[in-house]
Amino acid sequence: MCSWVYMWLGCLVWPQWERNCLALQRLDMPG
Repeated sequence: MCSWVYMWLGCLVWPQWERNCLALQRLDMPG
């Protein structure tokens, strides 16, 4: 899950992208 790693790093590097990170995480994670 490379995408998840990138998003996770983005969340830490860019806190203001928290919304995008959570939204993308939802799409990646099943359910």
